[in-house]
Amino acid sequence: MVTRKKKTVKKSEPAKKSTNWLAPYEEFERFIDNYFNRNWQHMLRAEYSKLSDLWGTYEMHAPNVDMIDRDNEVVVRVELPGVEKKDLDISITDDMLTVKGNSSKELTEEKGNYYRSEIKKGSISRSIGLPKGVDSAKADAKFKDGLLELTIPKITTTKRKTIKIN
Repeated sequence: MVTRKKKTVKKSEPAKKSTNWLAPYEEFERFIDNYFNRNWQHMLRAEYSKLSDLWGTYEMHAPNVDMIDRDNEVVVRVELPGVEKKDLDISITDDMLTVKGNSSKELTEEKGNYYRSEIKKGSISRSIGLPKGVDSAKADAKFKDGLLELTIPKITTTKRKTIKIN
């Protein structure tokens, strides 16, 4: 007869509660980043930092946009601080509005032995999908105090209906 030793089994300890309630979301974000290879943004940041060493500070960002869909027209307002009218490029292709611009802001201050110079340069770009049925050939643009306002008429007017919630 053969006798075997009995295995001793430790009682499992209860799982420790994580204090980071965002952990599952962060893990999911990493999964999505890896799956869709969204790390290209980080690579671009590294390249921009190399360029900034050569040419100074250079930034690129998307400006804030308001889009108002009225019965007869679509109004698009774009915030462009530090951009001058001559540095703007506005184009409409099919139902896509693209606004591009360059900004440069220089601040120099001298006081005694203290000297400071900050130059900020940047490129601004934003593409916005427009609703169907706009007449881009009749678009009107106004630019004042860093705010671009585009008014694009609609080919056919739309009437809004109120829908009652039961």
